[in-house]
Amino acid sequence: MIQVRGLDTLIKDYGEGEQTVLLLHGWGGTNANFAGVSNELQSHFRVITPDLWGFGLSKTPPSNFTIYDYAEHIVTLLSVLKIEKVHIIGHSFGGRIGIIMANRYPDKVKSLILLDSAGIRPRLTFAKKRQIRAYQNMKRLVQEGKEDGLELRRFGSIDYQELNNDMQQIFVSVVNEDLTNEIKNIKIPTMIVWGKKDTETPPRMAKKINRLIVNSKLFWLMGGHYAYLTEQKEFLKLCYKFWEEL
Repeated sequence: MIQVRGLDTLIKDYGEGEQTVLLLHGWGGTNANFAGVSNELQSHFRVITPDLWGFGLSKTPPSNFTIYDYAEHIVTLLSVLKIEKVHIIGHSFGGRIGIIMANRYPDKVKSLILLDSAGIRPRLTFAKKRQIRAYQNMKRLVQEGKEDGLELRRFGSIDYQELNNDMQQIFVSVVNEDLTNEIKNIKIPTMIVWGKKDTETPPRMAKKINRLIVNSKLFWLMGGHYAYLTEQKEFLKLCYKFWEEL
């Protein structure tokens, strides 16, 4: 457990390689999501896997914490650990942080691997638009005192409902941040790895990210949002080949 800008931060520090790989888990996860990958990589690299703030044993940040704050805190974490530069692997929410770091702190990032990454605002289906309108109407009624505030909870996802108040506000901020401009300005070597059956961050997002990042490489795995786990051996092969060619 270390302190990063006043926040208790749990990290696991594996291996003693000359180069360092930083693994950033998805929303609701912990460093345990990368346990298998970490165990494989540690024979070749130093591997850092934090519990991102608000998850696992790391402290919950204040409610006004943004995705950019997460990136800044990771940069500070590297400074605390005296690590100059890393290869980043970011899954889903962790990919958002990796995107910002690759664009805004390129001196800290050797390469970026995005796994079924969030960051591009999804298309709104008719059903989703209808749900948003219903939520906005209910919110207005709650503000006018005509409905109980608890009614708003039924509009949130299970992930949202299980969060405390601070993390709910952070969640809303994070998912509404479109990182398209950050993505298209990335200049460091980038590999995109995606599950063909991903329904949380659909394959079309992978294709768009691939188009936006010049010279990025896109590879598909036979799986869903956690394809890097179900196809771990194939995923690691892609990683080693990508790093060897840098």
